[in-house]
Amino acid sequence: MMQKKWFTLVELIVVITILSILSTLGFVMYTDYLIWVRDSSRIQQMTEIHKSITLYGTRSRLPLPEESVSIVSGASEIWTQWYANQTVLDTIRYSDGGKDPKSKKYYTYFLSSDRRYAQILGFFEEKTVGKLLTLLPYSYAEDTTDYSTLYPQVYGVELGILLEDETQVPVQELNWETLDILTTTGSLISYLSNDNIISWSWEALLGMVPNTDCKKLLNLIPWLQSGIYKVNPSWIKSVNVYCEMDDSNKWYWEGWTLVARTHTTGGLWFSWLLSSGNVYDDSAIYSMGIDVKDIRFSEIMFAVYDTWKNITTAVKYDLNNQLFFSSEIDSPNTDLSLQYSETSNCEILYDTQNLDQSCYRNLDRPDRPSLRYWGAFWNTNSFVFNRQNSDSSWFMYSDGFKSGNNSMYANDSLLWKQWMLFIR
Repeated sequence: MMQKKWFTLVELIVVITILSILSTLGFVMYTDYLIWVRDSSRIQQMTEIHKSITLYGTRSRLPLPEESVSIVSGASEIWTQWYANQTVLDTIRYSDGGKDPKSKKYYTYFLSSDRRYAQILGFFEEKTVGKLLTLLPYSYAEDTTDYSTLYPQVYGVELGILLEDETQVPVQELNWETLDILTTTGSLISYLSNDNIISWSWEALLGMVPNTDCKKLLNLIPWLQSGIYKVNPSWIKSVNVYCEMDDSNKWYWEGWTLVARTHTTGGLWFSWLLSSGNVYDDSAIYSMGIDVKDIRFSEIMFAVYDTWKNITTAVKYDLNNQLFFSSEIDSPNTDLSLQYSETSNCEILYDTQNLDQSCYRNLDRPDRPSLRYWGAFWNTNSFVFNRQNSDSSWFMYSDGFKSGNNSMYANDSLLWKQWMLFIR
C-alpha cells in the first residue's frame, strides 16, 4: 500500500511566503501602472487645455471663471487664480475631460490681469520632467487632497501660480476672495515653472508681474525707494534693473528705468542690443541690452553725473512711441524716419551748467530740438542719436558722450562726461 505524502509546515510557510511576495509585486506593479496611466492622462489633458487656451487667446480675451481669488497690489489687480472649470472649458471649446482622473477636480487656472496669458497646474503622483514620467520612490496617496504627497506641475506662461508652502494647497482652497501681496502674511510659494519656484515675499512677487518696468512698479507700490528691483518686461523672464524712484524735491525722477551707464574706463560692446556690465557695479559700464525692447516707453532722460555719482545735468525728451517700435528699426535703412524715433518735445530737468533753455534747439529749425531722432537699435557699440540738421550724429559710447563732428552744439562741456540713460 502506497503511503500519502504531505507538505511539511516549513514547506507550507515557504509556499505562502512566495505567493505573498508575488502578489505584493503584482499589486505594486499594477499600482505603478495605474499611477502611470493617470499621470499620462494629466499630461495629455493639461497640454491640450493649454493649447485650447492659447488658440482662444489669439481671438479674444481669455475667459474669467464665475468665482476667483483676486491677487492684488493695493488697488491694482495683478492676477486671478481659480479652476479651469466647466465654464472656462466650454468657452475655450475643450471637451475631452478636463478633470484630474483621480481627485475629479478641475486643474488650477492662473490668469494675468489683462486676460491675455494663462498658466495651469495639476498635481501628479510621480515626479515628472517635461512630458516624461520618471518612476521614483514615493509614498502612496489614496487621498489626493493631501497635496503634500503629490508633485505640482505647471504649463503655460511663467505667471506664478500660488500655493501654500508646506501643504501645497492652492490659494483658491484657502477661503480667500482677495490676496494682497503687500499685506498678506503666511508661507506661500509661487510656481513660475516646474524648475523655478519662488518663496513668498512681495519683492519676489513684484518681479513676476508681467510687462513691468520701474514706472509700473511705482504705480503698484507708491512708496518704493530708488534701488535695484526685478522686473519682467518680456513676459518671459525677470531681470534686475535700477529704478530711480526718489522724488526728493525732484518729481521728475519718479519711475525711470536705467538703460545704460557710461564710465571713464569705457569698453566697446555697449548698446540697445547688447547687455554689458552689471547693474550692481556702478564703477564700470552697464547696458540693459535687448530686454529694453519689451518696455513700451515714450520718454528718454539723459543725466550727466560726476565721479561721486552726483547728477549735474538731466534732460528729458519725449518720443514718437509708435515710430520708435517700428519693425523697420531693427536693421539699417537710408530713411532716417525708419531708423529713429522723432523727438516731439524736450525739457531741462536739472542743470548745474547753465544750459540754454531752448533745450538744444537747432537755429535753422527753432520749432524742433536739435536732437530730433533717437534710437538706432541696429548699432552694436553705442547709443546713436541724430541731430536735427542731419550733418552729424551724437553717440553715447561706453566711456562718455561724443558727437560725429566733436561738437555738442554750443556746449562742449558735456562731452566725454559720464552719462546715464533712463527710459519711462
